[in-house]
Amino acid sequence: VKMMRHLLRVAGKNPEGFTDQLGAHTVWEFQQAMVKAAGEDLRAQGRAAISANSIVRQARSLFAARVMPAYRELVLPDLSGFLKAPKLREPAVQYVEPPAAVIEAIGVRYGELKAKDPGAYAVFLLGAFLGLRNAEVKAAEWSWIEPDGAGVHWLRLATRPHWKTKTARARDVEMPAEILQELQELRGVKVEGVEAEAAFLVPAHHATERGTRVFRRLNAWLRACGVKVEAYPKGFYE
Repeated sequence: VKMMRHLLRVAGKNPEGFTDQLGAHTVWEFQQAMVKAAGEDLRAQGRAAISANSIVRQARSLFAARVMPAYRELVLPDLSGFLKAPKLREPAVQYVEPPAAVIEAIGVRYGELKAKDPGAYAVFLLGAFLGLRNAEVKAAEWSWIEPDGAGVHWLRLATRPHWKTKTARARDVEMPAEILQELQELRGVKVEGVEAEAAFLVPAHHATERGTRVFRRLNAWLRACGVKVEAYPKGFYE
């Protein structure tokens, strides 16, 4: 319980009434806050990742299979997003976080993309808040979003006739309500004066725009926020 309250407090949530706040987005906010607090030192960031993963693991233990029978008289929200959210990469990883000041600048400024470049804004939301791979971002369609019985929406990433997953297994990614709302507000926008293809989450009027050009523009915006090309030559992919 102590670790759960700590996780929520660091994520900027209410540590006293926690069950309705538990989702993949809360885990992401906690992780980002932990990394940001570590500063720019790579060793400190590595330690922060290890600590964050440990805290998330301890918080999740409240809902371990052996404990769940104790809650049988309670009505709990859908916790699958919270329980399945990916952990932080620990020190032996290929990529490291940009400096804290750069992350802060991105967090403050990304909203400006909504009016300036809706396609880049959608790509940012899907990558930063859902953790999608580039190929998944390019391919994701509205028809892949499915609500469950609790009203939570999930993006179903599974091999289809026209698209293949990176791994053999399908996976479901929680779509936070606020991110879904933002994406819905982009539906029907025009790109270069042309109606975007209605099927896809990223508004674009053809595959090249959605698959190459929008990433190029997003990477240019990230450079303007301070992401150095020397450290991150692949831009948003990293």
